[in-house]
Amino acid sequence: MRSWHLLPVPSPDDDPELFHHMVRLNSLGSLFFFAHTTLKKDRLSTFHRQMCSSLENEDLHLVLECPMNSFKTTVGSIALPIWWALPFTEADEEMMRAIGYGDAWIRYMRAVHDPNTKTLITHEVEQRALDMGKEVDACYQNNDLFRHIFPEILPSRREVWNDSSKYHRRDPNAPADATTGTYTYRGVGQSIQGIHPKSTIQDDNFGKAAQASMLNGDGRVVDDLIRWHQQLSTRLEYDKSGRPLGRQLVIGNRWGHADLNSWIRQNQKHFQFETHDAEGGCCLLHPANTPVFPEELGWSVLKQKRADLTAYDYHHFYRNVSILPEECIFQRSWLREFRFKQSAPDLDVSDPRNILLIEHTVADGVVIEDLQPGSLTIVMLVDLAHAKKMKRCDHCILVVGFDPESGFIYMLDLWAEPSPYSELVSNIYRIARRWNLHSFWLETVAAQNILKFYLEERNQREVRPLDVLELPYDNSENAKKNRIEALEPVGRDGQIWVHPSMQKFIRQWESYPAGLVDVLDTLGYVLKILDVGVSKTTLMQSMSEQYNDFVNRVTGGAGGY
Repeated sequence: MRSWHLLPVPSPDDDPELFHHMVRLNSLGSLFFFAHTTLKKDRLSTFHRQMCSSLENEDLHLVLECPMNSFKTTVGSIALPIWWALPFTEADEEMMRAIGYGDAWIRYMRAVHDPNTKTLITHEVEQRALDMGKEVDACYQNNDLFRHIFPEILPSRREVWNDSSKYHRRDPNAPADATTGTYTYRGVGQSIQGIHPKSTIQDDNFGKAAQASMLNGDGRVVDDLIRWHQQLSTRLEYDKSGRPLGRQLVIGNRWGHADLNSWIRQNQKHFQFETHDAEGGCCLLHPANTPVFPEELGWSVLKQKRADLTAYDYHHFYRNVSILPEECIFQRSWLREFRFKQSAPDLDVSDPRNILLIEHTVADGVVIEDLQPGSLTIVMLVDLAHAKKMKRCDHCILVVGFDPESGFIYMLDLWAEPSPYSELVSNIYRIARRWNLHSFWLETVAAQNILKFYLEERNQREVRPLDVLELPYDNSENAKKNRIEALEPVGRDGQIWVHPSMQKFIRQWESYPAGLVDVLDTLGYVLKILDVGVSKTTLMQSMSEQYNDFVNRVTGGAGGY
């Protein structure tokens, strides 16, 4: 029923009257069209089309958690209240019926559009609330298209229109409350007596003061904010069951286990929640490791945001992950970085004198000599994201080199994708050839059940087949947690060296215990193999094979290219 199909809009020069009708009907039928085209918010994208779809609800009680800088205020606090206040006339109804929309759609249009409606918009800081009102001023006063399409609601000199209360021209033939403006703006804690809105929009009410109170204070600011939120609900009418009749939208980020959004989740069950992670993985429409707003919050921008902010702030501003600073187990500064380089770049890569070297990035003034990868103990582990895995979406192939003299662990190669098993196996053999490996580690459940057929079939075709070294399978929550958190002392001591291209691992390292753990979980297994030894005999045999390959090499292999 609630599905508007956009009408083609002709050029205003070709047919001015048809242009007017098509823009008006599209504006009434689609919040996204209204915001993007009529209000000229042309930086909105596919992500905002989904956002608008969630807001096109006549019985809206929603907590919308979106990344910072994703224009959630533009859509939710500026375009939406104006959309609610648009007039839906008999002429509009007649044209919609003429193109096939029936009674249910017309009833919905009359429910969401009302020029006599009243919306209260709030923010933690009063001035920011008033600034949102200035955006509405610009739409009514300076937007020629909006003024042309909806002239009947433009305020005259008789209507009150100031910073905190704005009345546009209302329908005189319909009941209206003259005490509350079309748009009213308040800061958190300000008096709301005498205000009787049809809708409330709380935009970033849980701000800096509330965060400080939650993290470092006694929580009284948070308690006051929650109490004020409850008072906002009392401004609305209720039905016999105690459910608010008006629309309620809460916009903001998730800040912790005791923030406003958490209180709403626990105590106001009539609210729905929609949460988006700038890095993806938040819902079916946004797969993991795919930015939800790539047009302006792509990987390069997010990388800079991670560098500019603390891990706590980044994960709340952009990922909407509820963690506390003390829960961030790993720190980005613990990871050491390396690069690959040629020992003799003036020689051809096929020349045995031009071997591959690991170049250590200088940190804290400590210079570490270049290292040949072939001198390391190199292991490869494959970890599947099968149905029993928790907080996993990618298969993972990880090649790690271990230097027993220094205790350094080098992440030499990483492949992590949600691919079919056939593609996974192809990459296993490709990466094994790159590092001149004869075997790899794999959980027993995968080796004996999931990948058994694929591996046996591939080994029959390979000139140099791979041996599978089996790891005992234990994916219980405690086992996985212990595996990952065993990395903490190794990371804290600066023993983990990572290539800067391995961004998936770095993001998971920074966000743990929140978010995905594909590569982290795999590294935990590798650490177990090297440090504890699932099979010391097997590991020693593997090390012996690598040593012989390194000594007898001509070119290439683990010490070459």
